[in-house]
Amino acid sequence: GVQTANGGIVLENSSSVTGNIYSNGPIVGSGSNLITGSAVSAGPTGSVTGVASGGSMYAHSISNSTVGGNAYYVSKTSTSVSGTSYPGSIDQATSSLPITDDMITQFEADALTGGTYSTPCTINAPVTWTARKITCATLIIKDTVTLSGMVWLTGNLEISNSGNIRLDPSLGAQSAGFIVDNPSNRLTSSKIDIKNSATFTGSGTSGSFVLLLSQNNSAELGGGEKAVELENSASGDILLYAAHGEVQIANNAALKEVTAYRVHLKNSANVTYTSGLANALFVGSPSGSWKVLDWKEGQ
Repeated sequence: GVQTANGGIVLENSSSVTGNIYSNGPIVGSGSNLITGSAVSAGPTGSVTGVASGGSMYAHSISNSTVGGNAYYVSKTSTSVSGTSYPGSIDQATSSLPITDDMITQFEADALTGGTYSTPCTINAPVTWTARKITCATLIIKDTVTLSGMVWLTGNLEISNSGNIRLDPSLGAQSAGFIVDNPSNRLTSSKIDIKNSATFTGSGTSGSFVLLLSQNNSAELGGGEKAVELENSASGDILLYAAHGEVQIANNAALKEVTAYRVHLKNSANVTYTSGLANALFVGSPSGSWKVLDWKEGQ
């Protein structure tokens, strides 16, 4: 359900993950945040603090947590374990994020095959788009956009006021969406803001999802900009990806998958893993899919 790089994941208030977390950084909760599956904080500095897991927990250090399965660790404090404790366990290996920058470059090349557009920058009526590059400083979506290919936006993306991104039924099991990337400004641009009652709908075939990918790199460089902010009642068949930035999810937002340098869940935000996401097919991608390696207890 959630995969992060070195920035890790923070869960606040009553936020939760229905599924698993695999992080190269710390997993930090506020005391009772629930992860229904397993929680892995990999590497020699891996740590889990203040969360409850329904499955097993793996980290160099575990503290102030509740483990529903087994616990694998070097050090453990103030933590209850329903299963078996394995002190002195080998640290789990860190994992690369699944969509590489080279793949993103290919997505952008695919988008360019549909031409370059500078207008419209505000969508107030339904539109249907094939692959394309859009050069708006900020693209604002307030109505329905139907996609049949990848869109590369060289600015910021704002989806609000019941804006809806849906995929054309012709895509079948394939996924498509927006690559938000301003190569000349990835520090304060290349951002995605999703709010109000924004919704996201796949093609209608199982395994089809809307991808929203940001190349903002502020978090990775130590800055405070958010690559993706999702709040209020936004929901649907949505995958959020920000390999170099922070994804912040708040209020009653619910989504299927989030992968980022850092993830911050607030209020009652929930990520619910959907079976098969690890093999999502993206339209036009050179390899057809990307895969996240799973983990198993005892490894």
